[in-house]
Amino acid sequence: MPPDYQSADMLAENAQFTPFVKALRGLDAPFEAYVRALAPPPSCIVSDWCNTWTAGVARSLGIPRLFFHGPSCFYSLCDLNAVVYGLHEQIAAAAAADDDDDKEEAHVVPGMPVRVTVTKGTAPGFYNAPGCEALRDEAIEVMLAADGVVVNTFLDLEGQFVACYEAALGKPVWTVGPLCLHNRDDEAMASCGGSAAAVDRRAITAWLDGQVPGSVVLVSFGTVLRKLPKHLFEVGHGLEESGKPFLWVVKEAEASRPEFLNERLAVDVLGVGVPIGVTAPVLLFGDEAMRFGRADVARAVSALMDGGEEAEERRRKAKEYGEKARRAMAEGGSSHESVTQLIASFIHSGGDELVT
Repeated sequence: MPPDYQSADMLAENAQFTPFVKALRGLDAPFEAYVRALAPPPSCIVSDWCNTWTAGVARSLGIPRLFFHGPSCFYSLCDLNAVVYGLHEQIAAAAAADDDDDKEEAHVVPGMPVRVTVTKGTAPGFYNAPGCEALRDEAIEVMLAADGVVVNTFLDLEGQFVACYEAALGKPVWTVGPLCLHNRDDEAMASCGGSAAAVDRRAITAWLDGQVPGSVVLVSFGTVLRKLPKHLFEVGHGLEESGKPFLWVVKEAEASRPEFLNERLAVDVLGVGVPIGVTAPVLLFGDEAMRFGRADVARAVSALMDGGEEAEERRRKAKEYGEKARRAMAEGGSSHESVTQLIASFIHSGGDELVT
């Protein structure tokens, strides 16, 4: 790996992702030395999919470890069940026996409280790209060995999936989100290693104040995976052709992480979204096959903004979930209480902090 590739944002191609994740394992010795030097010692270590190496450090030090998952609990449950019930192997066997390469068979994800079907292209899994199977198996093993799981969601959004996920894991699941409601100012982002917005917020606010309430489309694809310029080109033209005013969040190194199970959650379960028509996920930096065009973007925006009673119902639900999210994060809310219980569960005499 090049010496300056210190975060996923710096990666330039899909082939660098696996070496990047494996290179993180070199942090185990300095991290263990750092934790041993802490006084008082930490009560718990919290780590995610890309840092499975922390399991060995936690075990060596005798410190409890929590697994943090950023995606929805719906997605996490699908991912876990796909591994536990051997869904990936079933899909691979079915694909090998099917002579029609253009038609992907639908498979039901077992153990879900609602019916969820996936194809080979939309099967759940954080490490589903070819060559990442060992990383996936290791991540699942480390997750199952953790003392509990922390998820960026809230009960009023995914209560049934949280309960099923907790039962499937056989260990506590703490819902602490949505975390996006915290650290939203530029100073907080910079202190966490992020970068301040390269725009004048006052200019944006002034422009928004001049728009009809509820008329502006916000477009944001996330913070990790990158989109190719041709994808951005189609998205931009599609937004323009929709005829709707929009704000588009674009990083210097534009990125996204489309999960079509996330689409299923938004569209079919929560009823707040419309599908754009993509049938397979894009890899880390996008792939060469164009999976959508400007017409798909324009159609989706039109359905969201001009879809009559259905569109109004989607927007009503979205607003309702937004209000519930704020209540969950407020003092006394479900996520606030969950964080309080999490801390109380792991603080012990001589240790009063979590290390993430």
